[in-house]
Amino acid sequence: LAALAPAAVVLPTGTARAAALALAPRGRLQRVDLALERGAGPREWRIEGDARFTGLGLGAWRRLPGLDRVDGELRGRGATGTVAIRSRDFRLDLREYLAAPVGARELSATVDWEWRRDGWRFAADDLRAVAEDGRGGGKGRLWVPSDGSSPRLVLDVAIEDLDARGVPKYLPARRLSPPVVAWLDRAFLDGRVPEARLTYAGEVRRFPFRDGGGEFKVTARLEGLRVHYQDGWTD
Repeated sequence: LAALAPAAVVLPTGTARAAALALAPRGRLQRVDLALERGAGPREWRIEGDARFTGLGLGAWRRLPGLDRVDGELRGRGATGTVAIRSRDFRLDLREYLAAPVGARELSATVDWEWRRDGWRFAADDLRAVAEDGRGGGKGRLWVPSDGSSPRLVLDVAIEDLDARGVPKYLPARRLSPPVVAWLDRAFLDGRVPEARLTYAGEVRRFPFRDGGGEFKVTARLEGLRVHYQDGWTD
């Protein structure tokens, strides 16, 4: 896919050129046998066939997350389909939420999709990741309405044996105030989180739900936590 990069440079200035330069696809497509057909409904596409990909990478653009080093298979059956992912050294760039990309030494997930008149629905029940500072797994649901309104996301993630010093990089720093982010970056000096749970439910565009309309909750059990509250205070 990296061979497509020069084509972006010659595109006329505009949204298509900006998207192509930002996405900068890389990796390899193998055994591709796909047919895409525009449906009658708004945002509707029908996907038939199969494809395998290795080392797939896409840069972040607007609300789309960036991905890197993704291996897996895609199977489309018209209005439904599945993407099975099994990756090593995976990278995720959620620049609307996270201060910097995060990674996992190992990642596995199976995502099912379905098109209905009210929009696209995605479901994952077996997400599992192993990172340098912990491991976790869980499930999620995403509904992208066909009327263009805010996507609805539901997440339930369990985290195990997390190094407390790594906690800030998994929190939505882009949606928190600068003083809070600065405090979090210096706060956790030592300790572990043997178990934690993150739940999220609501409209993505209303996060962090200061006026209601959703829930974002983290609960955790801590061991040996050492916190720097502020300069001049004993840790």
